[in-house]
Amino acid sequence: ETPAAIQRRIALFHKFTKPVLDFYRDKGILIEIDGEKSIEEIHEEIMRKVGKE
Repeated sequence: ETPAAIQRRIALFHKFTKPVLDFYRDKGILIEIDGEKSIEEIHEEIMRKVGKE
């Protein structure tokens, strides 16, 4: 991607996605998962946070 394309993606994120995330975070119902872990750790965290384990 070009620097301009990356800047556009970031601008679109801040305009459209961030407000939605902030809305649900403010309501206390946003579940955030660290996607930098192993697949197994991510799966365990998802199951733990949604109460399936």
